[in-house]
Amino acid sequence: DDVRKAAFDGLRKNTNSAAKVDFDTGTEAFTTANFRAIRKAMGKYGLRPDEGAWLVPMNAYFRMLSLAEVITVDKYGPSATILSGQMASFDGSPIIISEYLRKDLNTSGIYDGTTTTQAAVVFVHRPSFVYGERRGVTVEMETRPSRQHHIMVASLRRDFKGVRTSSDYVTGQGYDFAA
Repeated sequence: DDVRKAAFDGLRKNTNSAAKVDFDTGTEAFTTANFRAIRKAMGKYGLRPDEGAWLVPMNAYFRMLSLAEVITVDKYGPSATILSGQMASFDGSPIIISEYLRKDLNTSGIYDGTTTTQAAVVFVHRPSFVYGERRGVTVEMETRPSRQHHIMVASLRRDFKGVRTSSDYVTGQGYDFAA
């Protein structure tokens, strides 16, 4: 029903299976090792943290605040999450909290409509995607004096595409943790 979900092929869909990391390893899902495993699986596209970004749902963000490497002052300094209550980046890449990341996935990181208890995080190689604009916002107006109505219609043409081939690992995903 929400057209925003269907407007573009999502970054999760763009993730090759080799760049997916199952966070349910029998121990705590949110570990630095699991997050780094995503970047490692992406190969050269996960190498430079300044070219990447973490896309996380809100529940994952709050769990990231409790990572052992960032919570205390002795490990993370004055930016420790125990003091600030926030974290702008992880492992050198910015964190973007998104309400549009699905929190109704199954244990394989896929939406199946049946099991809807799991969530996913995504790491994106930002230079591998472009946001194109074919035509900017066009506003048209129609006046109907008999009814004293002004009808305004605004439209635009945009697209979001990857600039690499589908065999490149430009996105990575961590899945199978409780939403």
